[in-house]
Amino acid sequence: MDFPNLLMAAPLLDALQGQRLQRVTWNGPVAALVFDSGRGSEVLVLHLHQEVQSLHLDTTLHEEFEHIQFQDRRHDFSFLPPHLEGATYLGAAPIRGQSLLRLDFGTQGNFKEDSRLHLYVEFFAGGRAVLTDGTGRVIRASRKGAIEHKPGAQYLAGAGPVVDPGQDLPMGPEGFDGWRPELLERVRQGGDGRIPSEHCQGVRGFKPDSVRYLAQRPRAHAKDDPRVILANRLQRWVNRVLNGREGVNVLSFPPELHRGCQIMPFPLTDEDSLALEHDAISVSRFDHYPTALNYMGRGCLARYQMRELIEGLRRGLEQRLAHNRRLLTKLEKDWERAASAGDLRRQADSLAAHLGQVKRGMEHIELDDVHDGERRVDIPLDPARSPQDNLGRLYQRAAKGERGLQTVELRLEEVRRRVVEDEETLGERLPTLAKCRCRDLAEINALREELLRLGHSASLFDLRRSAPGARPQPAQRPFRRYSLPGGWEVLVGRNNAENDQLTHREADGRDLWFHAAGASGSHVILRTGGHRSGPPRSIVEAAAAIAAFHSKARHSGLVPVIYTEKRYVRKPRKGTPGLALCTREKTVFVKPEVPGVQAPGA
Repeated sequence: MDFPNLLMAAPLLDALQGQRLQRVTWNGPVAALVFDSGRGSEVLVLHLHQEVQSLHLDTTLHEEFEHIQFQDRRHDFSFLPPHLEGATYLGAAPIRGQSLLRLDFGTQGNFKEDSRLHLYVEFFAGGRAVLTDGTGRVIRASRKGAIEHKPGAQYLAGAGPVVDPGQDLPMGPEGFDGWRPELLERVRQGGDGRIPSEHCQGVRGFKPDSVRYLAQRPRAHAKDDPRVILANRLQRWVNRVLNGREGVNVLSFPPELHRGCQIMPFPLTDEDSLALEHDAISVSRFDHYPTALNYMGRGCLARYQMRELIEGLRRGLEQRLAHNRRLLTKLEKDWERAASAGDLRRQADSLAAHLGQVKRGMEHIELDDVHDGERRVDIPLDPARSPQDNLGRLYQRAAKGERGLQTVELRLEEVRRRVVEDEETLGERLPTLAKCRCRDLAEINALREELLRLGHSASLFDLRRSAPGARPQPAQRPFRRYSLPGGWEVLVGRNNAENDQLTHREADGRDLWFHAAGASGSHVILRTGGHRSGPPRSIVEAAAAIAAFHSKARHSGLVPVIYTEKRYVRKPRKGTPGLALCTREKTVFVKPEVPGVQAPGA
């Protein structure tokens, strides 16, 4: 915000006069001052983002504000609460000719000038908040800079006098002494031609658009001082905007430009409109300045959150994609090893056909291949084992390899699918979502739902993540999960802690609880959705088979599994995690297996 905009914004803060500052909270470069008005809360939000330096008033501090985790960590507002919380807001005033606003506070009921606190907010060069006492001593700044090397009031020495927004002339002629001579000459002569952009740059306290709007007007009296003309124009401009007689435009730049939003409290020319349309810059028009300011402020918060949401998802996807690629390489090697099970089966069958030729103590034997009479196979043997033991060991290894091959193929297919999906999301879908222009928190929530529909875990873009530099914790969904025909879901605890959580906190009272009888193993829950009729017998047996598979009895042919409704399962007093007692249980005998995988030895 430049000086003209601060002149327009300062009167809006009059509603806070006399209110007590209840608390100060911040997130990255955005600070929120929450006031207690007696009828509720009012929030002054200060945006000191590197893209946008602005402020706006709100009636509440949205919960999502604290969920944004900015990458810009240059600001530290921790010094504000000890000094300002409990203080009374007295007023605000711009600093003449600068993008600098002073907020005044009285402490402990003492409103004398030398006991006040002044919060100077810089709306330029990335922004900064500077707290001083009534004597001009700098207490601290939110961001390091040149001020750190200035003793006390030297920071304020070049700030210029404070402007009372209620006075007749917000800026005297001397405030325009720093304007370029060619600009002052243009004000004297007038004219309809467009002022070159380079002439509007570098004017302290004024953005180029404001400079052009003030200078590019019809010719005034030639004998008048151009600085007086500019001061009068500025006064009339501020009055028109505050009285609702001048339209206000808010520009929203495309996300890829990283310029956020900009408020322009003057009409746009046809040339301006065409240029904005060409650059895909959207324009929202308002009749009242406060409405436009709040729209821009809330829009900036939404843009911040959208950007951090997209960035968090991108980082999470890249980490997961790298992990899945490493896993894919490992699984491909496992598949190559498991694929050798066919050779083991060939060796075992050939050995069985010629078992009479094998003697104890032999280290290997070369025999005709029973599957291909033209080939011979060399079979390694354990000299310490009998021929029958060597044959049994070969068949066991072949069976294990075949089962492993089936498991590896299933995992390979799943991991390949995830890699393709993540590559597509990173390469196509995510760049498209990054161009969305979310204007409010409802749109942000819709964007989050869109990302969830892509099948990504919410933890991938959790905005309440650890501080930068912390080791990222891998996201892991609790419990193993299996889907049975008919839409039935089975949850399996992976350790004692998950068993305890699943049985005693996650499961519903009508869900069915399973556990292998007489053997340690996982707690298994069959979701019933609260239906009194319960699942069919085949589903109960399938869930019991899963419980048998995830137990120490998984190598047995038939395993007794007990089951009962979860409401009849309790945790013993002072029992360790994973311990449970049940009543009204029933028993079913099943073969250990899970959908798509058979238990070893079965």
